[in-house]
This record gives sequence, structure tokens and C-alpha cells, in this order.
Amino acid sequence: MRAGEYEGLPKKLADNKWKPDFGPAMFNKFTGAISIGARNFLVAYNVNLNTTSIRKANAIAFDIRETGRPKREGDQVTGKILKDKEGIT
Repeated sequence: MRAGEYEGLPKKLADNKWKPDFGPAMFNKFTGAISIGARNFLVAYNVNLNTTSIRKANAIAFDIRETGRPKREGDQVTGKILKDKEGIT
């Protein structure tokens, strides 16, 4: 969507592939474009770590994410990943 920036918008709107879902495919030089998307709720959480270890950073990220890390047999980092009957973690 951002490729071509504001100046490329009139050309994009002339192409049927870029036809908006609602309203006319008409460029307004005063307002430009408004793009609205929908996805699952997201909370961003940034932390400064006193380490250069990517492994440690990833472990922390998995711990605080909603989906988290997969359940494992034995050791939570190196143990065998447990799956249900359908093979899903």
C-alpha cells in the first residue's frame, strides 16, 4: 500500500486492482487516502535487555506472548514438543 507513496496514489486508483471496497476510486489531493485494516488484538511490549544473547531474548519473548512457547516434555526449552491427537501443539 505504501509503495509509490502519496504521489503514486492517483495512478493506483486508476487501476481496477486498487478499487476501494467503499466509496469512489477518486484521488483527493487534500485528504489523500485512509486505509483501515482489522486483525486480532495486539499489545506491543518492548524491553531493553542487558545481553546480546538472541537465545535469551527469544526465550523471554516466548514467555510473555499470549500463545507462548509450546508445551514440552521435561525441560521447557529443550524437551520434546507435546502434541494433541491431531498433531497440533
